[in-house]
Amino acid sequence: MEMIEHEERKQERFDYQSAIHDFRRARRRASLEKVMAFLRGKSDELLSYEDVRKQLQVTGMSAGRLREIPVNAIVGSVGRYKDFSRSFMPLNDSDELRWARVKAVATAQQGLPPIEVYQIGDVYFVLDGNHRVSVARALGAKYIEAFVTEIRTKVPISADIQPDELTLKAEYADFLSRTHLDHFRPGADLMMSSPGKYRLLEEQIQEHRYFMAQQRHDEVPYNEAVINWYDTVYVPITEIIKKHDLLKDFPNKTIPDIYLLISEYRAAVREGDVEYLEENLTEILQTLPLVPDVDMDKIILDAEYIEFLERTQLEEIRPNADIRVTAPGKYSELERHIEVHRYFMGQEQQRDIAVAEAVGHWFDTVYQPMVAIIRRLGMLRDFPNRTEADLYLWISEHRQQLEKRLGWKIQPEKAAVDLLDQYSPSPDKVLSRVGERMYDALMPDELESGPPPGEWRKEDLGRRHDRLFGSMLVPLSGLSHSWVALDQAITIARVNGQHIYGLHVTDTDDDAKQQYALEVKAEFEKRCQVAGVEGILKITGGEISRRICELSRWADLVILNLAHPPGTNPLTKIKSGFRTILWRCSRPILAVPGPAKEFQRVILAYDGSEKADEALFVAAYIGGALNATVIVLTVEEVGRTSAMVLSLARQYLKQRNVEGVFVTESSGNVSEAILTVAEIYNCDLIIMGSYGRSPMLEIMLGSTVDPILQHSKIPVLICR
Repeated sequence: MEMIEHEERKQERFDYQSAIHDFRRARRRASLEKVMAFLRGKSDELLSYEDVRKQLQVTGMSAGRLREIPVNAIVGSVGRYKDFSRSFMPLNDSDELRWARVKAVATAQQGLPPIEVYQIGDVYFVLDGNHRVSVARALGAKYIEAFVTEIRTKVPISADIQPDELTLKAEYADFLSRTHLDHFRPGADLMMSSPGKYRLLEEQIQEHRYFMAQQRHDEVPYNEAVINWYDTVYVPITEIIKKHDLLKDFPNKTIPDIYLLISEYRAAVREGDVEYLEENLTEILQTLPLVPDVDMDKIILDAEYIEFLERTQLEEIRPNADIRVTAPGKYSELERHIEVHRYFMGQEQQRDIAVAEAVGHWFDTVYQPMVAIIRRLGMLRDFPNRTEADLYLWISEHRQQLEKRLGWKIQPEKAAVDLLDQYSPSPDKVLSRVGERMYDALMPDELESGPPPGEWRKEDLGRRHDRLFGSMLVPLSGLSHSWVALDQAITIARVNGQHIYGLHVTDTDDDAKQQYALEVKAEFEKRCQVAGVEGILKITGGEISRRICELSRWADLVILNLAHPPGTNPLTKIKSGFRTILWRCSRPILAVPGPAKEFQRVILAYDGSEKADEALFVAAYIGGALNATVIVLTVEEVGRTSAMVLSLARQYLKQRNVEGVFVTESSGNVSEAILTVAEIYNCDLIIMGSYGRSPMLEIMLGSTVDPILQHSKIPVLICR
């Protein structure tokens, strides 16, 4: 018996000594793990249950029950998280005896009693039994019996969580507490990989709430805004991210991370936030643009388009609308266009305009007409990598720049044509630009033959059928006789509300002349205001006839006072600025010799030439729009059949339901015949083609135009 007891005591001493040895080995392992954790940049510390409980916000708990739990899922302690490493190896030598006793019990037949733990998510915190867990880990146990009390929190955690990740988890818990997204959308997972980002999501929600309120004209509850943002903004964009399988390119990121990267990058581009881009350039370059096989711009554009459609509700308002752009940040510009349109609608109608109403009206009356111009001009052929929405924005911006530079209200179609002329990369447009500059540099103004006949009409800018002359350019010297041109422009503008562009050319360096120019401007504005028409006068420097020709492209009609018609001899013709304008300007020229007229009976001098065809086109418009009678005059000339010429004009007017009187005169002086017939029929306007010969031959041999300008007492409309 004594021998048995002696052997048992000997075995106990052996087991105890073995346990002491195991403890010291566990201590060395703890020290080694600490070094390895430092080298890996990870923490080797246990988590504090109290810290986790407070940060993750407890929402409830369940009564404890006995069950087996994974030993490696125990990551923290209620009170002794400083005494053990993350793998529950002992950190204090003072624990040697207690640890050895527990080890000895564990290897005995009765084994270890159950421990007590709190469960949060997939992990456990020891309430009672820290040494038992340590011994179990040292022995390589996979499971241990425990009384488990489940603690429910806003955010679950996993076994690999690090102490510094608690800050991120706490932020997520706060985010969920404020938004209640876990309640409204239980399956939502917006966990991110770096702290400080949830406030950006909340800012997006607040912005989304603002736009919802703008659309409804009523306050939107925060909870409703959260749900709507999640369903209509966040989820569609994350679907795009999943579609492109971006997580494989960003293994250390989550879907919410990528969503936010796209949002921040897009916002910086949209707002032109250079400082933000500079501060975050490294991250952006490392993540977004350099990912192989990923078109990040397309992803950003898809995300922006979703937000644009959500804010404007364009899909519901105009189901067939497709307003896509090719550069990030442009959808916000479209929204600004809509908001400006909404403001002016409200001003005009003296009421508050709903966002949906403004969107539909903008689409129908602003966007679609511009798209019609783009299609008519075939601009997508010149800019194949652009969309119609791109070109709409480009034309709008170009138009604003022109209006700022010129001081005039520029029609959209003219801005579109100018943009096409200036920036089209097509070979014919490039050659045309180079050729025009060379021709202008080498050829004197007086000998330039000007643009080809019909250029103005062939542009086909989508003019309204009832308003051929949408805008008129009226040069004014300020002398008393020059105001008759403005009077005539006002008479025309009263009919269909055309814009009048006044122009005063002066020496910009002369203070006295500048003061005089301001007086001319004031008088111009006064007359337009009294007449109730829209007019803006531009003051500029340069050679008068050249400036008139350069600026005429922004108008449809140039109206000139006829105080100084071209002279009768070659020298005075060469010096005539009026004649230079007739040659170089592509727009019709209305020469006004006296008081303004209302065009009720007009005479068309028609000989079948290209320029006469232009005059026929304008005469048909005036006859139809103003219900005026058109007297068509042909003069018999050698080698021409006047009957055939007259028949062509008769057929053209008939097709347009314009009343015509057709007159044929015998061979003789053409200009005299025109003036005589105009007087006989009591006409208010003469319409004719411009010079028929080259500039040099016209100077030497003369023309029909000059005598008409020298002797007519009624306005003369000259067409190229």
